[in-house]
Amino acid sequence: MSARALGDAMAERAARRGLRLDLARLERADAWLFGGVPAPIERALFVGVGHGHDALWGLMEGRFESVLGVDPYVGAHGNDDRDFQALQSLIADAKLTQRFAVERTTVEDYLGRNPDARFDAIICNDVLHHIFETAAPLSRSELAARAGVLFGSMRRAAPNGWLVVSEVERHGLRPVMTRCGLLGGDVNYATKQPREEWDAAIRAAGWTRLAAENYIPYALRTSAPLWSGTLGRYTVCDRYRLIYRAGRNTRS
Repeated sequence: MSARALGDAMAERAARRGLRLDLARLERADAWLFGGVPAPIERALFVGVGHGHDALWGLMEGRFESVLGVDPYVGAHGNDDRDFQALQSLIADAKLTQRFAVERTTVEDYLGRNPDARFDAIICNDVLHHIFETAAPLSRSELAARAGVLFGSMRRAAPNGWLVVSEVERHGLRPVMTRCGLLGGDVNYATKQPREEWDAAIRAAGWTRLAAENYIPYALRTSAPLWSGTLGRYTVCDRYRLIYRAGRNTRS
């Protein structure tokens, strides 16, 4: 598959969903998302793989040797039958069927059925809030124990590997402006978790955090240093990345 073919697929999906997506934005977002993980990763698990563009680009760039994507493809969570079929077609067109497999299931079900599966990295990109959907802080919700079980299962599946989490903040200027109708979009910030909630649950399961970083919006990329800290987190940067490592020989 060429970069142009992937770009065309992204443009089709963007038009269908009313989104602003293109290859330049994907390339920059993936460089940020995967930048803290040494490449190449031999075997990666993409949780909630969805349209799969991140995984495809990672394979094309040599970041991953092989990918397994799991996703139940529930339309209410953003990806449906059409996205599943589109990803299968992209994989076939790219002749990546031996390196990119997709299972239509939840990550909890997959890990439960495959306790001996092993990965070098697990990627959770904009998916945890779908698995654990609650307006309450995760630590005080009825989902806290279930989240602990999943993060523990992930650690067993990647005993010497990496965990990369990307999510959206619940609080900050962008959520306030969206709720007030000053910004467009249909993001429900009430079901998002502050990074501290995910971090506490993940670290309690035995992972060691190595990084926590803001995602600087594409339009502000030339002034990235200004927004990389607390100012950016509570103003223009509503997305963040957390990187963890399993095993004993890591530093927090």
